[in-house]
Amino acid sequence: MLEAVSRILFGGEPATLVDADADRPNIHYSVARSLSRERTVESLIARLERPAIVFASSREGVQILAELLRSRLGTREVRFYHAGLGRDEKENTEKWFYGSEGGILTATCAYGMGVDKRNIRTVIHYEPPPSVEAYLQESGRAGRDGLPARAVLILGPDLRRAPAREEDQARRARREALVRCAEDPSGCRREAYLGLLGAELRSPCEGCDVCDGRAGPLAEGEAEIRSFAESNPRRYAEGEAIRLLLGAGGEPPACRGSGALAGWRKEDAVAALRAAVHTGIVAIAERGPWKGRLAPARRRRAFDHPGASSDT
Repeated sequence: MLEAVSRILFGGEPATLVDADADRPNIHYSVARSLSRERTVESLIARLERPAIVFASSREGVQILAELLRSRLGTREVRFYHAGLGRDEKENTEKWFYGSEGGILTATCAYGMGVDKRNIRTVIHYEPPPSVEAYLQESGRAGRDGLPARAVLILGPDLRRAPAREEDQARRARREALVRCAEDPSGCRREAYLGLLGAELRSPCEGCDVCDGRAGPLAEGEAEIRSFAESNPRRYAEGEAIRLLLGAGGEPPACRGSGALAGWRKEDAVAALRAAVHTGIVAIAERGPWKGRLAPARRRRAFDHPGASSDT
């Protein structure tokens, strides 16, 4: 293999294989299950240390994310980066972020090639990347100064759509392997990620939500929405259910579960409820006098993709 690389790339000149350990012990890995990815990314960015990068898969997506975070966090210290930017735009953004002590950059995988900002404290993936190799490479842009850093992978309610859209079978298999690994709350994250690369954990895990005992099997809001549906079967349509879950403006509780999502933005609560229906956590009655009303799921299913975990 090395001989072929030497012949093809270096015209037969001697080549040296540099083999680095894929494990980055100073990075803490966690998974955030989510019924509302917008709420989850806002919450994570608000409480985790910066500078931070939020990776998304599309150019349009990183621009929308930057606008969302600027608006919700009330800060201008958010910019976006992707391959479609002009040269001057890229250079200006790189210069700004390189010198920033508290900036937030939303980016596609185009960011980081040849860029060495050593004090990035948090890397968040808004959605799973195409493979574990891509995930470890992108999350590895955190903590290059050797100090503690965080890498958080958000698993949203639309988790299964990306692999399903991938036509190449090998690429689909690689993405699905990463997703299955991230969904499993029972095994060490670090060991599982390295295992997908065919590597071994050489020393005990120094930081992941599973080994810390903080990996949650439920998305934020999942238990509250399920409990509300079970306590008030077929009583409320979506709009009324949202109003009650949000707390109805401080009115006395109208039913069991009122105010369970108090403090949530209305758009996030709507997204969470619809995701709960889509994933089978709760149901919407399809016929009879209760048609269109929120109901318990016929069969309780594990929420094997989304949201916010107990990540802190």
